[in-house]
Amino acid sequence: MFAAAADFQPTTVTVRTKTGSGANGDIFSAPIDRAVFLEDSRRLVRNANGEQVVSETTLYADPGDLDAFAPDSKVTLPGRTARVLLAKPRIIGDPDVDHLEVTLT
Repeated sequence: MFAAAADFQPTTVTVRTKTGSGANGDIFSAPIDRAVFLEDSRRLVRNANGEQVVSETTLYADPGDLDAFAPDSKVTLPGRTARVLLAKPRIIGDPDVDHLEVTLT
């Protein structure tokens, strides 16, 4: 978790990273737990294909978790499961504020 995490109460989410597609649909990794900051707020964002879509939730995570939050990965939140629209690292060189911003359906 990024350095500012000690100042906040994180939420634990479960991530199943999309690793590909097969004859029976999408293929996902084994579930992993990640500590994140969760913000439920509807906003218009662009997905990995550049299309405008509505995001219902934004997560803030450790920038080292970028690979876990691949587009279309499943994220189990308190009360629902969502899909990753886009994950963007926000790196400015200060470990107190460097983070990963993940937008979800």
